[in-house]
Amino acid sequence: MHTLRRFKLAALFCLCSLLIPAAASAQTGQAAAHINDVKGPQVVQSAAGTPGLSLELGFTLLDAEKQVMTGAEIESVTVELANGSYPAVTQKLETPWSIVILVDGSTTMANFTAFAAYKTARTSLATAIEKAPRDATFAVMKFDNSAPTVLDFTTNADKIKNALSQMQATFGSNSCLNNGVYEAVNKLASASGRRAVIIFTASADNCAQRTAQDVAALAKQNHIQIYSVGLKGFAITEQALDAFSAPSGGLASLKEENALGFAFGNVMAVLNNQWLAKATLYPTAGQQAAQLKVTLKDTSVLSSTLVTFTSNQDYPSPPKIRLKGEVQSTNDGFLFNLDIVSADKIKQLNINVVNKSTGLVVNSQTVTKIAATNKVLMNNLASGKEYQITITAADDSGRKLDEIKADFKYAPPQPEIVFTKIDLPTVDKPQFVISLEAKNLEGAVKYELWLSNEQGSAPLSGTKQTIPVGEPLSIPAANLASGEYRVVVRALDSNNKALAEGRSEKIVYESPGAFDVFIQWIQRSPLGIASITIFCCLSFMMLAVVGWIALPKRAAQPKQVDLVMPEKLRRPPPVNLEPEVRASPRAVERPHPPRPAPPSLPKAWLTGYSPADLRVTADVTKSTFTIGRVEGNDLVIPVDNTRGVSSKHATITFTNGKFYLQDEQSTYGTLLNDQKIPKGTPTLLEDGAIIGLGPKVKIQFHLEKAA
Repeated sequence: MHTLRRFKLAALFCLCSLLIPAAASAQTGQAAAHINDVKGPQVVQSAAGTPGLSLELGFTLLDAEKQVMTGAEIESVTVELANGSYPAVTQKLETPWSIVILVDGSTTMANFTAFAAYKTARTSLATAIEKAPRDATFAVMKFDNSAPTVLDFTTNADKIKNALSQMQATFGSNSCLNNGVYEAVNKLASASGRRAVIIFTASADNCAQRTAQDVAALAKQNHIQIYSVGLKGFAITEQALDAFSAPSGGLASLKEENALGFAFGNVMAVLNNQWLAKATLYPTAGQQAAQLKVTLKDTSVLSSTLVTFTSNQDYPSPPKIRLKGEVQSTNDGFLFNLDIVSADKIKQLNINVVNKSTGLVVNSQTVTKIAATNKVLMNNLASGKEYQITITAADDSGRKLDEIKADFKYAPPQPEIVFTKIDLPTVDKPQFVISLEAKNLEGAVKYELWLSNEQGSAPLSGTKQTIPVGEPLSIPAANLASGEYRVVVRALDSNNKALAEGRSEKIVYESPGAFDVFIQWIQRSPLGIASITIFCCLSFMMLAVVGWIALPKRAAQPKQVDLVMPEKLRRPPPVNLEPEVRASPRAVERPHPPRPAPPSLPKAWLTGYSPADLRVTADVTKSTFTIGRVEGNDLVIPVDNTRGVSSKHATITFTNGKFYLQDEQSTYGTLLNDQKIPKGTPTLLEDGAIIGLGPKVKIQFHLEKAA
C-alpha cells in the first residue's frame, strides 16, 4: 500500500516538473507584428531622383497567444535598419483571396479512434467558411497516397460545405502530407489575388516524396501563405507543421478536438486582418536585417522578426522632411517643427494652407530660411476652423524634393497676465511696484494699471497709470488710506484694444504714520538734522545751568584744632575666665544642580525641491524657524524678487511634539502639498511635505522617524 502511494507521489512530481516549464514557456510569448509576405527590395527613384530600395511587408498584429488583435488601431509604422529608421506607408489589404483547403484522408482518419475528430474537423472547417474574407474563392483537396482535387475553385459556400461533409478517409492508405501540400501550392501558383493553403491533418508525412523545405521554397517563390492545424494526440507535431508554415508567412498550431473550431476561426481572422507596409530604404552595401515596428494609438509598440536581404551598393539618403509633433497655433499664425535629412540640398519650403470645410486655399508662402522650428505669419486664420497644411521641400530651381501634409485646428493661445511680485509702498518709496509675466501678448505696446477696491475693479481716484511695455510698472500711493486693495493691469495694442486683463490677489496696505513721516523728513533734510542737533545741544546746556542753580551750596567748614590731653592711667580690662565659645562655622552653601535642558527637537530638515537649480538645505533646530528671501531668516531662499518669495515668507514652529507651518502675510501665499494655507494660521507638517513659497519655488520638509 505504501509502495503504491509513493509511486503515485513520484508520478505527480514528474507530471508537475513537466507542466511547470511548459506553463512558463507559454507565458514568455508577447504581442508582435507577424510578417505574412515580403516583396523586394527593388530599386526605385525618389522624388529628388535619388535611387533607393523599396521593401513591401505584409503583416498581421498578433497577441501573445498568436490570436489576431482585431481591435488594435495603428498610429504609425517604420522599418528599422542599422543606419536609421524609415517611415512606411501603411494600408489594409483588401485584395480577394484564392484558398485551397487540404484535408487528411489517410488511414489515420479512417481509424475508429479518429472517426469523431475527423467529423468535427470537417464541420469546423465548413463553419469557418462563413467567416472567410469577402469574395474569396475556395478549392478542396484531400491527401493520402496522392492529392486529388475534390472541388475546384468556387465562391459557392454550399458546394464547399457539401464537399467537406462528404469527404471520406481511405483505409490502408499512406499519409503523403508534404506531397499533398506541395500539390496544393502548385495549384495556387496560377490563381489570382492573394493566395493561401489551409491544412487539417492528424498524420505526419510517411511517404518521403517531398521535404518540408521543398514545400516552403515553392510557397515563398509564389507568395503563398500556409496555415496548418494539427490534431493533438496523433502522429503530427507542431514542429513538423511549422517547418513549411513559418517560412511561408503562415501559422501552425496543434489543437485538441474541442478547440478545432477556434483554430480555424483564427485562421480566417488572420486572412481578414492583414496590412501592407511599404518603405523606401537607403542602406549601405552588404547584408541587411530589417525589422518592422508598429506603434499603436495606445502608444504600445509591436516588433516583427528580422527580414534579411543584401544591398548591392550604398544608397545615400535623399533630402527629406518629416513633421515633428503637431502644428501649433499662435496669435498671428502657426509654427511647426521639422526633422530634416540632407538639409543642405533643400533651398526652400513652399507652404500651402487650405480650409478643410471649403476646400479653398487660404494662404501660400515660400520660406527660404529653413530651420528645425519654422513660424508662419498669417492673419486670416479663423479660430476653431480646421485647415490642412502642405509643406513642399524644393531645391533652388523649385524642383520638389519631398512633401508632407498635416491637418490642424486653429486655436490661438489665450493671452494672459500673471503677477509675479508686488512690492508695497514704503515711506522711502511711496508706490506699488509691480512685476508680471505676460503670456501670448504679441502686439501689446502699453499697459493700463490701477488700484481697485477689494470688491470691484473700478480705478481708485489718482491711481490709474499708462506705461509703455518694457518700462517698470508702478502705481503711486500718496494719500492712500490703509485698507485692502487689488492691482488691475490691462494690456493694450497700438489701437488701444484690450488684449488681456489681470487682477492681483488681495493686498493689505497700511499707510505710514506721522512719526514715520517725521523720521523720513529728518533723513532726507540736512538742515533738519542740523536744527535737531543744535536744539538738542541747547536743551542740554539749559538743563545743566538750571541744575547747577537749583543745587544747594555747601556751608563754610569750621577750622579744625588738635588738642593734647594728659595721659591717664587706665585699669586693664578684666580677664574673661569663661571658656571661649566659638561660633559654629557657617554651613557652606552648595550650588543648586543645573536644571536639565529642555528636550531637543526631533531631527528635521529642509531641502530644495523646485526649480531644479534650487540647492538649499537646513536643519530645523529651533522651535521657531523662519524662512524667507533676505538675510536674517533661519533658511534664506537664494532667489531674486521675481520668484514670488517674500522677505519673511513663512515660519515653522514646534508645539506639543509636532511641527507646524504658518504663512507670515506673504505676498503670494504659502502652499502645503499644492494646497494654499490660511495666512497666520499654523498648519500641521508631516514628513515629505512639499512647501510652496509663492508660485515658483518649492522646498521639502523631512522628519526623521522615531526608532
